Amino acid sequence: MNAKIITYDTANGTGMLITTENEKKNFNINDWTDFDTLPEVGLLVDINDDSKISLQKKKVNIDEEKLAKLKNIRNKYIN
Repeated sequence: MNAKIITYDTANGTGMLITTENEKKNFNINDWTDFDTLPEVGLLVDINDDSKISLQKKKVNIDEEKLAKLKNIRNKYIN
């Protein structure tokens, strides 16, 4: 199931996410299984819903050719 983090409190390690089915779910840093990325508001995540929520940053496929074109367009306006 896919979801988006809508709140996250770094002080106590708790947050809330909203699923693609518009369900709100609370989570705790102990549910986080992606050790390369920390939770943050706006991050898309995959939920592996077993007996407890297991969260991992959603992997997005990037078309490298389109990305290069976008960077070139951006650079025209920034430079």
